[in-house]
Amino acid sequence: MTERKEKKRICSEKRREKSRDAARYRRSRESEMFLQLAEELPLPLSLTSHLDKASIMRLVISFLRLQNLIATDKNDKCNDIPSQLSLLFQALDGFLMVVFQTGEIIFLSENVTKHLGPPQMELIGQSLFDLIHPCDHEEIREILHFKNDTAKRKTGNENDFFIRMKCTLTNQGKTVNLKSASWKVMHCMGKIKLLPSFQGTMKGCW
Repeated sequence: MTERKEKKRICSEKRREKSRDAARYRRSRESEMFLQLAEELPLPLSLTSHLDKASIMRLVISFLRLQNLIATDKNDKCNDIPSQLSLLFQALDGFLMVVFQTGEIIFLSENVTKHLGPPQMELIGQSLFDLIHPCDHEEIREILHFKNDTAKRKTGNENDFFIRMKCTLTNQGKTVNLKSASWKVMHCMGKIKLLPSFQGTMKGCW
């Protein structure tokens, strides 16, 4: 009886060891895959090496959507981005933002930090609705989802509106966290582009 129990114990320990080895292997493979994904991002190694898995997935999805946007119209003049883009932003005193129909921010120019506080990589892939005042949500939804005739008529044409966005910069030049952020009025100008989805329907992007 004792010998049988000992055999069961040994078999149980072997199964647990195999399970632990399999789990370690899966974690190792997963880490390798995320490392490869991070290397594909058009970002310097100094940034990608510090990204966690959730951030890598968030940025990969955003950059894929941005590539889809650029690929839809190769003749669009907006695709011919000048090398002096940073000088252009300085002259305009603003930053560039591309928002998917769901409200996901798929691109932000690096100088967004100067205007709102948080770094570029922290905001890309986040929802615009988490960064704007609740009273402005409905207006943004109308623009992104074409809920009314006005929004539909603006498709492909310029949109011009004001929204309140969270700003972590203080008047003293310090930075606070998002929970303590104040509201900053931003003048937004841009246009809506329609993108073909995988289902063949059209999705909006502002």
